[in-house]
Amino acid sequence: MKIHLHKNARTTPAQRLFIQNNSHLNTSQLALKLGVSETTIRKWKNRASVFDRPHAPKTIRTALGKKNEILAVLIRICLHAGLDDLHAMISTFLKTSCSRSTLNRCLNRYQISRLHSLKKKLPNSYAYHKGACLNYTRILYFFGKNNSRHLCCHVAMDIHSRWVYITHAYSDAPEDIICFLNHVFSVFPVKVGAILSPGDIIFQNPIPKPFDHSLECLKAFCQKNELHFNSTHDEYVKTKTVLANAYLSIPPNPGEPGVAPVDFYTPVFQRMLNDYNCRFQQKAIKNLTPTQYLNQRFKKYPASFICRPKQSCDTGPL
Repeated sequence: MKIHLHKNARTTPAQRLFIQNNSHLNTSQLALKLGVSETTIRKWKNRASVFDRPHAPKTIRTALGKKNEILAVLIRICLHAGLDDLHAMISTFLKTSCSRSTLNRCLNRYQISRLHSLKKKLPNSYAYHKGACLNYTRILYFFGKNNSRHLCCHVAMDIHSRWVYITHAYSDAPEDIICFLNHVFSVFPVKVGAILSPGDIIFQNPIPKPFDHSLECLKAFCQKNELHFNSTHDEYVKTKTVLANAYLSIPPNPGEPGVAPVDFYTPVFQRMLNDYNCRFQQKAIKNLTPTQYLNQRFKKYPASFICRPKQSCDTGPL
């Protein structure tokens, strides 16, 4: 029989059994007989087993709380942020200090440590110099009695410049997706030639069956407007399940029964969104801000723009 002992163990399982079966001998006698300390004798007298207990921590403590973990994974999916950029976003916008390795372990737990290139999902007929490609994500929060209330968050990101637009509504009607995309087309200076989507991210109890209504709506919208469309849903199936289970494990706050953690119409959030687009430098776009990238693109491919992009605003440190 193979026995696994701690490297600092001073007794064998047979000696520990001897200690437990000879309770008529006092502690000092047993210690003298076995050549160990009295503390070791007392420890094994009170044990029901003769084997070492596991030394790994029972609860793994992380610098990120459960809510911040969920937000980090959502940013990873919606903005397709690399590890370095994601770490900088969490430090800058969530005001949470964690190491790069801690964040990487978090992404491993949610099975999203590796990202597939979105550019490889584009069809061969797509031309970068003719238009942009948006990555669209819809996040649904269900709350209230019998999930009677819900909040829908719409996120659109240009996969080349990393420019982002976010809004939300208390409705999950397919018409809201079309209204949102039409509004994005009106505020984004580049012509849009393609749309990618990982599908819906749903926070609901019980967890619904994996069917994305937004994908059908997006497909019809792209066909009508002659845009390329592709779904990246299959890459995030496991991550969405882990994410939904993590959200349901958070004990509800009586004052906020399941409401989304961010109000997208507050001045604070709008300022964060503006800072991201105008002042946040990203490694994925060669340490430029999204606005700076758009201005460089305008110099090379002005024909792909509907209007001239706004000049970079305050570029001081965030």
